[in-house]
Amino acid sequence: MSNPNETIRGDRNLVERIVQLVPGFRGYYDRENRREADQLIRKFGVSKLDQLIAELHELTKNAPLREKDDYQECVNQAEKLRNALQYADRGYSGFFSEVKWDRPERLAALYERDEQIVALISTLAESLVEGGIPLPDLRAELILLQRTVEERRDVILNLGSA
Repeated sequence: MSNPNETIRGDRNLVERIVQLVPGFRGYYDRENRREADQLIRKFGVSKLDQLIAELHELTKNAPLREKDDYQECVNQAEKLRNALQYADRGYSGFFSEVKWDRPERLAALYERDEQIVALISTLAESLVEGGIPLPDLRAELILLQRTVEERRDVILNLGSA
């Protein structure tokens, strides 16, 4: 069995040789890395939202009767956000796309939104796990998260313009 470190080094050296030999390959390789990064960021955010939703289900079960509907509303909103993030437009353009989104300054705005989304989700999930969060604050945080997801969509819509 070969040493994994040597295999990785060998693959990296192969990629470096290809980059030197094939004009334009570096850009293609960088785009592939952006695709993977975009997918990983969104998957991480979705997994954190799944944790958040599970915690909200627990809070709903244990909530006083007068608050159950309010907590269920928060669960529904978190599930909508999860779906919006999971099925959000990609942060890169495909090879044959008519509109190219490969300008680094425009993609930076998108990745900044992705980072904000994941940070908000993580903070909210940690707050729930550490001892809860008052219902009005929970609603406010979910609204802020929804706005940030909408801003991400707006950035996507503006990527292809001008």
